[in-house]
Amino acid sequence: MGTAILADLLDVYLKWPNVEAVTQLVDYYLLEKDLEPNNVIVLSIDNYFAEPPATADARVMLRALANIKTTTDRPMWQQKVKNWADHLVRAGEASKPKKAGN
Repeated sequence: MGTAILADLLDVYLKWPNVEAVTQLVDYYLLEKDLEPNNVIVLSIDNYFAEPPATADARVMLRALANIKTTTDRPMWQQKVKNWADHLVRAGEASKPKKAGN
């Protein structure tokens, strides 16, 4: 399956959101090779975390992606998962109301 087709399918699954289908698709791609930061798969997931669907819990998606077990070392993928986690933490902190006096 071509990368562009995978990316289109991934976009559909992310918008749905269908966590299981997303993780299966990413897992399938990771069998072949690591995911570079400019890979269309990564960019689709970047877009998801930048603006998740209103009906989605981005933390659930992140946990599922973080739990993907690769058979070989995938350092770029692991770094992206860490970046997404850091982004969600910062986004969560930014959305918390400030306490009076702080």
